Amino acid sequence: MNRAGWPIVQIGDYLKVVAGPSFRSAEFVEGEDHIRLLRGDNIVQGKLRWDGVKRWHGDVQKRYHLEENDVVIAMDRPWIEAGLKWAWIQQKDLPAYLVQRVARLRATEGLDQKFLRYVIASPDFTAYIKPIVTGATVPHISGGQIESHRFPIPPLPTQRKIAAILSAYDDLIENNTRRVRVLEDMARALYREWFVEYRYPGHEQDEFVEDEQGRRPEGWEWLAIKDVAPVVTRGVAPKYTDDSDDLVINQKCIRDQRLNLIPARRHSSKVPPIKVIRFGDVLINSTGVGTLGRVAQVYQETENLTVDTHVTIVRADPTKMDLDYFGLVLMGLQSEFEAAGVGSTGQTELGRERIGMTALLVPPLQLQADFGMRVQPMRRLVEQLLLRNANLRRTRDLLLPRLVSGELDVSGLDIRGAAEELVAEAEAVA
Repeated sequence: MNRAGWPIVQIGDYLKVVAGPSFRSAEFVEGEDHIRLLRGDNIVQGKLRWDGVKRWHGDVQKRYHLEENDVVIAMDRPWIEAGLKWAWIQQKDLPAYLVQRVARLRATEGLDQKFLRYVIASPDFTAYIKPIVTGATVPHISGGQIESHRFPIPPLPTQRKIAAILSAYDDLIENNTRRVRVLEDMARALYREWFVEYRYPGHEQDEFVEDEQGRRPEGWEWLAIKDVAPVVTRGVAPKYTDDSDDLVINQKCIRDQRLNLIPARRHSSKVPPIKVIRFGDVLINSTGVGTLGRVAQVYQETENLTVDTHVTIVRADPTKMDLDYFGLVLMGLQSEFEAAGVGSTGQTELGRERIGMTALLVPPLQLQADFGMRVQPMRRLVEQLLLRNANLRRTRDLLLPRLVSGELDVSGLDIRGAAEELVAEAEAVA
């Protein structure tokens, strides 16, 4: 029994871990009509990434078909710097098949499936898994080790109340995430309509020219980035310390064309004024394989912020470029930056000169500004929603261990009322 009077049980008392079969890579197929294979590489901390997904065209036993709310854990390399590689399956992830060396957890009678999700998400489970990972070449865990984890289990009604409270946070985070995707898609669609398909306001009256660079409206110019951005510079070599309010951005902070300051670190290095980050700066990862070429624009007010030497700052001249247009056009060039690195494996570099020489199409400044006025409210709302999500995650992560351990007693609470009250409080903070 724990302090709440709940019995201590093993995961294996309520389920049998299932790992998927082996699939022959020679039979992987392309195309949206074929079923996705969930591999360990697709699992990150608490969610799935379907980039680099493999697909399968053949029949697979029913037991390897994933279902909504299944919990999955990577058994090979289960621990990354961000944390344990686990996630749960949502309707948007289906259909999908389980593959070898990925564990599926599906609760049986006496254990609520959603409560199981938060047992796996708890710091106790992470603390249990981290020291038992074995293997020098391929660190791994076994299904038996997962089943051996011990945890306090409350009565089913309490399990469901705990899951309902924590799910309320996750549902709101997911709803905000969907809104972010819609807003970003709207901004990109407007960019494409105006500046790729040339259906901007007044295009019917404009003349078009065509040369070796292609067709474009008369008066629009192809210019090098260095011609419209006077600052193209790498950051500083940081001296890391915990006794500072100054932050330095590294390459981990730039992903999915967004800036995430959570991996940023405190430092005490002297920063030249030109390398102090400003609103509207575009940041480009410039070293190594895998992260090189990723682009994000600083779309939040910042203080005491710079980047390290692996990231390039590109700062537009506001008399030549609207910041929103500049950010979207450089994000559209990400694949070009990713392919532009030079050097040996592990030492690949994207030089400032190469970035500066990259060409971009420059429409009249007034048209850029008109575009910026339309997309700026969308992009501002995206930042607000991302901030709300960060606050919701922080509150959920504080509540989770206290709820699943019984430190917070919710047995007498109304499920709906408790969930709504806690989420409303988190929203007020955001």
